[in-house]
Amino acid sequence: MEIQRNSRILNHLQKSFVLYSLLYENTQGIILLSLLLLGGVCNAETEEKMPVMEGDSVTLHTNLSEILDKDTILWGFGPRELIISQITRKEDLTSFFVTDEVSFAGRLQVDQQTGSLTIRNIRNRHSGQYKLTISREKTRYRIFHVHVFDVAGKKDGVKSVSVNEGESVVLQNDAAELQKDDLLIWRFGDEGILLAKIDVETNNHLLNDDDERFRNRLQLNQTGSLTITNARTEHAGLYEVQIRGRGSSKQFLVSVRVTVEEEKVSEMEGRTVALKTGTKLHDGDEIKWWFGDDNNPITKFSEWTITDADINCDVTDERFRNKVQMGGKSGDLIISYIRTIHSGVYKVQITGKTKKTKYKIFIVTVNVMKVPVKVGNPVTLETDIKIEEGDLILWTFGVKNCLIFKNESGPTSFVRASEADCS
Repeated sequence: MEIQRNSRILNHLQKSFVLYSLLYENTQGIILLSLLLLGGVCNAETEEKMPVMEGDSVTLHTNLSEILDKDTILWGFGPRELIISQITRKEDLTSFFVTDEVSFAGRLQVDQQTGSLTIRNIRNRHSGQYKLTISREKTRYRIFHVHVFDVAGKKDGVKSVSVNEGESVVLQNDAAELQKDDLLIWRFGDEGILLAKIDVETNNHLLNDDDERFRNRLQLNQTGSLTITNARTEHAGLYEVQIRGRGSSKQFLVSVRVTVEEEKVSEMEGRTVALKTGTKLHDGDEIKWWFGDDNNPITKFSEWTITDADINCDVTDERFRNKVQMGGKSGDLIISYIRTIHSGVYKVQITGKTKKTKYKIFIVTVNVMKVPVKVGNPVTLETDIKIEEGDLILWTFGVKNCLIFKNESGPTSFVRASEADCS
């Protein structure tokens, strides 16, 4: 009864679901308030098309290796973002919710380690948009467009084919060879877009180059098997081959997977951090780096030129001014003298001349060095830097950065704490 009541509450707040957690610590007045607001407009990191045949199962992946402490994973469905699943982990305790909506009854399975959602024995009514919200240090979103195909009818069968983005898709025609009066036709999608045709009688072969999505990607062999090279998500969907001379047809349901690699980076404040793409760039590649939820890239190169030297980046974000370089061969993002304001989520997108795109996410944590000392004892704060002539050294204290020490190309001056500049 309590679960049903929670379900009704969650569904009632579909467009403006708000999750609050509040921590109050005795008389010190320390309050930690975290707010997760769902609904309205969001900027999804990725959008993925997921074609699936009616009656099959489909899994929507979070791309997380595990759910961490204080994580919240939410799955929403449809234009009103009906909450169909929620996982919250806090202090090794996991709260778990799956909707009791009749349309999803007995069909939803959630991996409690990764948060990935599986819909079993899927039906046409389950077609639509699924929104994943991951609340960590930053809130991240992913959108899945699930299209359930009705394949009922007089067909020789439907075969599911799944490939990774950038790979080739081979759709095999079952005929060992074409007969002299055969007319073979390949079509794509609900609109039945003509992709290829072989008329054996006239020895006429046709490949459709008019559709930009398939231009220079289609190959057709002598038996009529179709190959789509360098597959992208826009090539996902239903393909049909017909041999008119025999009155036979076959369908292929193609899905294209996009994987997003995630890496955690932790460094002390003041050090240099290199976020490594793990990719060797080529002349003409496009590379973009983003920070946080900002839609404007930190830096972008539309026509990359390979170089052995690191390249200084002209950025508009004050947080990164004079701090960012890019590796000339790999596109690595190099941040010098990193500070706590640089903690967060970084995203890189690399698109090659072949239009194959690679994504990678970095979760960067910048730590402040802590030096324990007993009251009354002296303490030494090490810079770990070799001082050179002309260097300016400033030591400050407190949240207001009160200046207590200064050394600039000459004798060292010491500022008393009572005279410190706290402006």
